[in-house]
Amino acid sequence: MFRLTALCLALLAAAHAYTSFVPVNAVAQRSPSCTARISMGGAKGVSSTRAGKLATIASVKEDLAKATMIFAIPSSQLKVNSVTDMRKKLPAGTKARVVKNKLMRLAVEGAPQWEAVVGDMTKGENMWFFVEDDLSESITVAKDFIKVVNKKDTHAPKFGVLEGKALDAAGVEAISNLPSKTELYRRIAVGVKAVPTKIARGINLVPTKIARGVKLALVDEDKEDA
Repeated sequence: MFRLTALCLALLAAAHAYTSFVPVNAVAQRSPSCTARISMGGAKGVSSTRAGKLATIASVKEDLAKATMIFAIPSSQLKVNSVTDMRKKLPAGTKARVVKNKLMRLAVEGAPQWEAVVGDMTKGENMWFFVEDDLSESITVAKDFIKVVNKKDTHAPKFGVLEGKALDAAGVEAISNLPSKTELYRRIAVGVKAVPTKIARGINLVPTKIARGVKLALVDEDKEDA
């Protein structure tokens, strides 16, 4: 019994000695951070290499080429999971991504419609929204997102660019109050139903993407009337 007790005490002492001398950095490595940083790559990230930076610039240029409007919100102190959920709610054709300021400035070079970005818009940490066509809905999703994460006072859309014109926070807010693409299609559909058949057939002469949207809106209107 004495030997068993002595052995137990020795094991406890050894365990205590081990935990007392665990390096501080080893303990830190075991503690996962509850808030992940939204970024395009840190010191060891792909975007820190020359090839990575060039790839990012090329990718941003592609997004700009498709966009009708861009706007930004602060990207600091946002959790990855929350941002991922927000991205899923964006309209088709809208992309949200964090772009480092220097890379954003390089991406807009040679594109006069986006040169307003250079200056105050490329300061701080920004998440940029590249919007193809559904402007108001894209801004609304961003606004709803910052409400959900309780950052309405610090992360509201702060500026943007539309058709070469710089927008301040009030300008972005004004665009968010415009009808969404879905609502516009619905209004066109209502108008089409109110005109003679021959004129209504002219819907087939407009661009395919718009025509498809209006036709879908017409179907929805018919369902509501049924």
